[in-house]
Amino acid sequence: MINSFRFKSLTLFVFCLYLFWGFFGVDITINGDALRFPLHRAYILLTLLIFCFNIKEFFECSMKNSLLMILIFYMFITAAWSSRPVDTFRFVVFLFSSLAICILVALAYRDNQLRLIRWVFWLCFVLIICSIVAALQFPQYGINSTDFGTSRWIGITEHPNKLGGLSLACIWLAINLYYLSSSKLEKIVALFSIFAAFYTVIHADSMTSILASILAVCYTSYWYLLSTKSSAVKIVIFTVAFLGSLIITTVYMSTSEIVSQTLALSGRDTSLTGRTLLWANGLDALIDHPIIGSGFDDLEGLTKKYHILMSHLHNGYIEILVKGGLVAGVLVFLILMGVFIKQMALKRLGNSSFVICHTGFVSILMHNMAESSLFKGFNSLSIIFIFIMVYTSVAYYDALGKNLISKSF
Repeated sequence: MINSFRFKSLTLFVFCLYLFWGFFGVDITINGDALRFPLHRAYILLTLLIFCFNIKEFFECSMKNSLLMILIFYMFITAAWSSRPVDTFRFVVFLFSSLAICILVALAYRDNQLRLIRWVFWLCFVLIICSIVAALQFPQYGINSTDFGTSRWIGITEHPNKLGGLSLACIWLAINLYYLSSSKLEKIVALFSIFAAFYTVIHADSMTSILASILAVCYTSYWYLLSTKSSAVKIVIFTVAFLGSLIITTVYMSTSEIVSQTLALSGRDTSLTGRTLLWANGLDALIDHPIIGSGFDDLEGLTKKYHILMSHLHNGYIEILVKGGLVAGVLVFLILMGVFIKQMALKRLGNSSFVICHTGFVSILMHNMAESSLFKGFNSLSIIFIFIMVYTSVAYYDALGKNLISKSF
């Protein structure tokens, strides 16, 4: 299949700009609540420019991802009952812009996956190195010692959990690049970046990102190394893993005081740093508006009601339900199931895109058990997640086309 997409390099550059600006937060750390430099306007205009030269391809891909488009349109409609309609409009514009660049870059690099991985990997790796330098050499900017129970790294971001998200993205890309690359030097760099990212996320003390990063490494390694092994080998490995998790769970259940004291040393408690209170409030708000939700804004109305900041519920699934009700919940469920089914089809077809798309998909879904990065506009993990969904769709339909052509011969 000949790829007639125009402005490929510019598209990749703009995509990296989206990710960079989503992760970068030094200006927020320095200036506080002051308005950021509106760099997003520049790359939204660049996205529009690229779109104008690839309209046909864009709309063809959009039609194949119609549920995503319906979800965004529904988010737009929620402005009618959200507490801050202007914020809802802004949210939808940012999210649609992110979806647009994801569609464009997926189309541009549908036949050159490795180059795309390299570019995004190097962006994340450089940001990780810059974060380490910022924390070690400029702790007044790279370490937050005031807002948490203990000092936590923020690096070049403005929050430890965002640094954790950056580390997760770097580790996921690095482990896939390690297995995909044929260059020994590139493999060494990928391994070094994994250690550097783990070093960073541990100092950021973002437990959710640590667990998601471990999952990314283990799950990716499974697909590259163990997926073709015999059933006996798999049973032994899974049995050992199950017994290990059972022992850890038993220890946790029988020594709650020890766990509470250990968590307290890192500024946490067994309520997951207050997350369970947010979840309880969120579910309570869902009961008030179960069908259509409270609207896709910053939930200022709920903040006033519960006297606690509700703009970030630390659970992507609960946040979707609170903002969009069961309507959004059903749409998101159908979208996620559709992506999963297409990924399993790619596996059956032996498509090389399966592992990186599937492992990233699962890792970010796990990350959203205690963080919120699903359909969040200029949130970089959200952009990566949307890209994974779109690229899965592009790879799936391309693979189907190739399969039909091969059968015809």
